[in-house]
Amino acid sequence: MSFFEPPSPPREPPEPPRVVERPWWHAPRNELGVSTALRLTLARTEDVAVALVDAVAYSTGLSFNLVIVNRAAGEPFLGHPDPFEHPFGFLRPGRRHGEELPPELLRFGVQFSDGRKATTTGWAGGVLAVFGTDEETEPEDPVLVQGGGGGAEDHWESSFWLWLLEASSRSELLWPASPEGGGGSLTSY
Repeated sequence: MSFFEPPSPPREPPEPPRVVERPWWHAPRNELGVSTALRLTLARTEDVAVALVDAVAYSTGLSFNLVIVNRAAGEPFLGHPDPFEHPFGFLRPGRRHGEELPPELLRFGVQFSDGRKATTTGWAGGVLAVFGTDEETEPEDPVLVQGGGGGAEDHWESSFWLWLLEASSRSELLWPASPEGGGGSLTSY
């Protein structure tokens, strides 16, 4: 026996848990949505403009981009001294559920004619309602989920998914949804 023995063979990694996707998490991956040609300036001041662009309707909701443009490059973006701070405040440490929202926090929401609403502030505090432990329970209200995005001190763009029970009958179904739900699956590591 040698002092320097060969290493033991690596152990097989455990099988990662399978996460079943839910329709309120994102646009169906088995559909080609329908362009709505919706491009709408939501707010505009002398220095800032907020617009909804590139809306695509699916059978269960709407995906769109929200664009924020700051005229004064080099100035704090929407009151944030850090140009890379997320305008919706998701990356801000220490913010607690129920705490009063800072005035510089960008807020976005959708309200329906029946009074139901979905907002960026509601989602940030209600992650468990969307991605909670009871994954099979369908939310009663519409869900607004922010996707990818990024920007700098003069421009920010972010994608959103607005889940609705009935959204578009013109969306093209590519193939039936898998039995696990959604058009695909996520694996968490």
